[in-house]
Amino acid sequence: MSAIRTIVFHCIAGLRSLVPFFVQLREVGARYTRTDLQWILLILVLAGVLRFPFLDHPANPQFDEVVYSRYAVNLLDGIPAFDIHPPLVRMLFAVIAQESEPFSMRSFPIPAFSNQPFLDFPYIPLRTTVAFFGTLLPLLLYGISRLLGATPRWAGLVALFVVIDPAFIVYSRAILPDTILLAVEMGALLAALAAVQSETTRGKVGFALLAALALGAAVSIKWIALSIVGVVGLLYLFHRRWKTILATGVVMAGVYVSSFLMLSLSFFPYGGVTDPLIPAYDVPWVRGLVFPAHPSVSDALTTMRDWHEVSIKTNQNIELNTEILQAPGPTTWAVAKSSIIFWIDGTGGAIWLQGNALLWNLAFFLFLFEIGWIASQVRSRRVWPIDHTETILLLGYIGSYLPFFFINRPMFLYHYFLALLFLFLLVPKVAPRAIACLGSVTNDALFAKVFSIVILLLILVASLISFPVVYGF
Repeated sequence: MSAIRTIVFHCIAGLRSLVPFFVQLREVGARYTRTDLQWILLILVLAGVLRFPFLDHPANPQFDEVVYSRYAVNLLDGIPAFDIHPPLVRMLFAVIAQESEPFSMRSFPIPAFSNQPFLDFPYIPLRTTVAFFGTLLPLLLYGISRLLGATPRWAGLVALFVVIDPAFIVYSRAILPDTILLAVEMGALLAALAAVQSETTRGKVGFALLAALALGAAVSIKWIALSIVGVVGLLYLFHRRWKTILATGVVMAGVYVSSFLMLSLSFFPYGGVTDPLIPAYDVPWVRGLVFPAHPSVSDALTTMRDWHEVSIKTNQNIELNTEILQAPGPTTWAVAKSSIIFWIDGTGGAIWLQGNALLWNLAFFLFLFEIGWIASQVRSRRVWPIDHTETILLLGYIGSYLPFFFINRPMFLYHYFLALLFLFLLVPKVAPRAIACLGSVTNDALFAKVFSIVILLLILVASLISFPVVYGF
């Protein structure tokens, strides 16, 4: 693992060179007040309290934790393993496991729900890592909302939606990559917004570089991150940042290729036949993917090409995908009609992945209201009634949700998370219009405000009553 430590050392050295850019936060943050600090502390405390306790329970794999744990073991043992997603988070899990207490467990049952305990496998440090990113996520949403012009109160509300939503809590407490992916994606959007709002060259370049690195990391976790790449690209396009778009593409490609080079050169130096990990992937073209021993950079690039061919073929194989766990499709996500059993102990304890039904339906209703309001304004005034940032958020939701209707493989509730975050970010822009509309229809502005507060209280109650299946007690 010495090569890994060397790479990590150089990454840290590179990040240190970016320190001057963080000074530019004073430019973007100069408008902020003591109220922002109070909101940030509240969000941080609540998110931490809901995510970090009881990470030792259950002491058995939840959902796909079994797959990611076994992948980490393969990486540490130098045994090539196959997954249809790029390897960045899997390598992160392996490094964290390596730096934890030594462990002997080298076998995890496939499929999951076998109730085999983790024993001495360091599952708590890995869950803690994901919980850290889950705590960071609502803070990033708060920062994005503020850069988009929301008041501290509206930005805090957006962040609290993520803090209390049971689906985000459950996914922030398991050894799974999507929470990390979401935090990296929102970090990229935050940095890109800071880049276009910065008034100095150093700020523009520094934040754009951070955004590009984050986008490269996101795509190196899952290909579905291409939707956030499109959103950031639209943001730069609206601001005519042509050079930034080109430079971002180059940096992203560098990060993406580097992740695969690290996989071959640092984790699989002795090569070998690929372990498919799960029965559905135990097919000839996966078994035929061989990592060369003592690879050169050229060998590693060739393996990267071969991996992509195998991964694309695996994704497109209809017969193979029918063997993977099936779930309700994307039509059920927006209205919270889909759920996933994460863990069950056979004696009444269970953990379910399910969203706050009232919150998710409210967010989707506001999206429909937005579409109707825009259509009415275009028809009556013959102008596009929303600014470019609201347009980008709207397109971000559509672009993060619509493609799943055309992907020919099983899709699950957590694939909707990014789209849902865009809906949450739209709330400060759309909700005031909806409240005003309600007040106009009822001829009672006070009723509209009271009604909105009651809905928020009911959302909180809905989350509170879901906690037994969030923590499995």
